[in-house]
Amino acid sequence: MSNVTAVPIRPLAKGSIVKLWIALIVLVLAAGAIAWWGTAPLQVTTTQSGLRFRVIHEGTGEPATDQDVVLLRYQLHVTGPSNPVIQDSDESGQPVPLSAGSVVPGMAEAIRMMRAGGTYEFWMPPHLGYAGRLPPGAPFGPMDTLYFKVRVVQIGRGMAALQQMMGRPQGGPPGGEAQENMRELESGHGNPHAGAPETAAPPTGTGNSQN
Repeated sequence: MSNVTAVPIRPLAKGSIVKLWIALIVLVLAAGAIAWWGTAPLQVTTTQSGLRFRVIHEGTGEPATDQDVVLLRYQLHVTGPSNPVIQDSDESGQPVPLSAGSVVPGMAEAIRMMRAGGTYEFWMPPHLGYAGRLPPGAPFGPMDTLYFKVRVVQIGRGMAALQQMMGRPQGGPPGGEAQENMRELESGHGNPHAGAPETAAPPTGTGNSQN
């Protein structure tokens, strides 16, 4: 019967153990950074004003300015997406034209972070919305936090002045307003200084997408 000679495992030096742990920590941190980078568009950002904003699908081009008109489709909930939809722009069959210079502060701040073709969601606290000055027939209370999910259809550059000249009602919640100027806003007619609207195809793969 042959004898089997065991080969002992040589112990690691103390310095090697430290290096091994450092390497493992670096790998874990690198994996976390990669995971964070991959989900960066899904991070909720809270601005200094208290608006919570999240990019679901980033659009293209420059963000909208106060001089632009943003054509968007939206769904509105009280508090968050788990509550029922109380307004939906698809009920009118057309996107809603808004400009940052003619809406409540929370909506204006959100518009200034939007790009053509993007999909976004944001939570607007009462102090940035309609607290104490609700428009007639508003389907929410004066102290409700409003949650919007928005898809930007296009941005009409430099068209806010035209929107104001056409006398479109301002100041109410998105949706439910008159849409007589929609065709002019989409085509850019009537404003010789306006650039071509920025248009992007609807994003895909964003979950609860807007039509």
